[in-house]
Amino acid sequence: MKKTYLVMTGCLMLAAASPALAADGLYMGFEGGASFLNDADFVGTGQSTGLSYTTEYDTGYVIGGFLGYQYQYMRIEAELAYRQNDLDDLSNVTVANVGTVPSFAAAGIGISGETNAFSAMVNGYLDIHNSSPFTPSIMAGIGFANVELNDVSFSSPSVTLSAVDEDDTVFAWQVGAGLSYAFNEMVSLSIDYRYFATSDPQFADVDLEYDSHNIMARVLYHF
Repeated sequence: MKKTYLVMTGCLMLAAASPALAADGLYMGFEGGASFLNDADFVGTGQSTGLSYTTEYDTGYVIGGFLGYQYQYMRIEAELAYRQNDLDDLSNVTVANVGTVPSFAAAGIGISGETNAFSAMVNGYLDIHNSSPFTPSIMAGIGFANVELNDVSFSSPSVTLSAVDEDDTVFAWQVGAGLSYAFNEMVSLSIDYRYFATSDPQFADVDLEYDSHNIMARVLYHF
């Protein structure tokens, strides 16, 4: 009798310690977090040839949603995401044969506006399952992004100038890693890092760089 009781107790303890692994099948969810857009070098073309500068950005945000399918330790998903970062300053503003302004802010020139990116991506994941409810993962994705300069303007005590308000759709890619916690077979929460970048968007007489580091929380619901 005592042996039977010990065996039953051991089985219950093993069941309690077993990880809550999600079953194969569809899942969906949403995500959000902070986006750190790297300083972007602008190079003038056409009528702006000879003009170059570096744009500095404030910390922004990223939000999105996704729908995917899990099969054992692999996942594939479609993701829509939106990133926004406000412009902070222009530095090293150089006009050929004229000179360089180290910083618009230091020179008393204000700048306002934002850079946005709306992306549609296809992502692949590799989950590293183990004996705990915590699951590390690595991922990579490709797709497209519409990058927009929105309501950009410059101002000084005497004058305000409106500048570009343009967008361009370009190839996008991302890589990252994360760590998820399974509350049960249906719901999990992950903290992910993403490096997100695009090919250079081209606007009127200006080529732009776009790449960012992102820290996100993601909630997954498995059907």
